[in-house]
Amino acid sequence: MSRAPGRRHWAVLLTFSVAAFACSPGRPPVSEHPVSPRTTRPEPTQTAAFPDLADSSPTWIGRAETCAPIEVDQAWAPGELVAEYVRRDGAGELVGPAPWLDSALACAGQRPLGSVATIVRGVEVARADSQAGGVRYVLRYSVAGVQIGAHQFRPGDRVEEIAMSLVHTPWGWRISGSRARARVLPLAAIASLHPSTGDSAAIVRVASAAPGEPGPMPRLLRGDEDWDHRFPATEWLGAFNDAEGKANIRRVKPKLRMTHEGCREADVAVVAFDPEGAAFAWRAETGGTEGPVEVMTSGHHYVRPGDSLVLPRPVTGRFLLRATGREEIVPANRVIHDYVLTLTEEVDGQRRTLRVWEGTFSEVAPAVKWVGDLNGDAVPDVLIQIPRAGYSTTLRLLFSADSPDGPMLTAVGESAITDC
Repeated sequence: MSRAPGRRHWAVLLTFSVAAFACSPGRPPVSEHPVSPRTTRPEPTQTAAFPDLADSSPTWIGRAETCAPIEVDQAWAPGELVAEYVRRDGAGELVGPAPWLDSALACAGQRPLGSVATIVRGVEVARADSQAGGVRYVLRYSVAGVQIGAHQFRPGDRVEEIAMSLVHTPWGWRISGSRARARVLPLAAIASLHPSTGDSAAIVRVASAAPGEPGPMPRLLRGDEDWDHRFPATEWLGAFNDAEGKANIRRVKPKLRMTHEGCREADVAVVAFDPEGAAFAWRAETGGTEGPVEVMTSGHHYVRPGDSLVLPRPVTGRFLLRATGREEIVPANRVIHDYVLTLTEEVDGQRRTLRVWEGTFSEVAPAVKWVGDLNGDAVPDVLIQIPRAGYSTTLRLLFSADSPDGPMLTAVGESAITDC
């Protein structure tokens, strides 16, 4: 049965400007509707207001032994709190000690302090879902580079996506879990990070470059998903399951075929591949190599918090899918909070860990569908199905890539799967 690839409905696209972050750090105005960055206003505002999207009544889970919340009342709605965090982060306020951030976190102090910050041009923010235990947002940044200390700016365009969970406490809404490194706008980074003259000049060039609004995520194609005539005319690479533990990467062309869709009780046009048999396909320009590849696992694997799944390695050592998180039992359901899924390589007592996905879910759990080395760098790539609102999911392909912090997994394509 085919499933239509739903569109990703972003709540707001917030395009940063230095002027927006030069304003005073007061509370952002409340708006009932998402504000377009191109909307004309009679007066400039500090930032676009995110709508209050909480559609449940989340409750405080309790205080963990290592959790030390600041017991100060906050009147922020969930969307407002996310908007204020993004505004202050972009302005460089969260690079060093930040009393506001401690009062906005469910556990004060759970954030790294250091001399490394990501330089960003813009961010998209979307509400992912609301559960009985909280509200989850997805922040998708257009990254221009990384500043390390005062003397090392490493340019590099990419898109980074992080999940932000919010919980309701006796003192108002708070951000749950530790925060990643600061993500600062280019000119604000010069003022807050105090880089060298050479690095400052490089950052200025980044700031004056073309606007870096994150574009849509490249497509990942599945056989029998709904056909879309707007599929880009590009080269595609497809993964063929040739034998147990083996796969073969070949160039494919998506083509249209008709099939009967029981969900709609009608004939619909869906995707097929030429040659036939590809399990999934991605745009060739995003990476990947033709030829045989090792498959470490395929199927449908959910790793419970506290558990590990061992993956065989062809030569020596092993890989493990590990998960952490905490469970809350709610009426007629359960919610997994702060779920973090990692892929860990263990060789001769040494470990290297890649983060696969993090977030909160209830009805549908994240599941690893495929692990293997698609881009030929000896580090596994991952195909994962992640939960969205309701019973809808997204199939996302993650490629291993180098970064200043070592190897990481970066999304190179995704396909929405509706609950029809």
